[in-house]
Amino acid sequence: MGSGGLWNNKKGSKGRDPLVLADSSVGGWNKIFVRMKGDKVTVILNGKTVVAEAPLQNYFDKGGPLPEKGSIQSQTHGAEISWRNPEVREL
Repeated sequence: MGSGGLWNNKKGSKGRDPLVLADSSVGGWNKIFVRMKGDKVTVILNGKTVVAEAPLQNYFDKGGPLPEKGSIQSQTHGAEISWRNPEVREL
């Protein structure tokens, strides 16, 4: 399937599945850029756009609006994960 998709969005919705497979090989580093403007999310993984301006759905309140502020979360599917040099900026 690939990384970078908005996995908590409903099946079949825009952004849930990555547009292309852009993952580095197992054990290699991935470089990811995520931009969220309003409810629209763009994800660029290793220089390839895997999500393009897809609406992020509210996982905790199905059908409800997104909260204006909150935590940033990521997930893995059972593999070890490490982060190096994360940077967050408010636009």
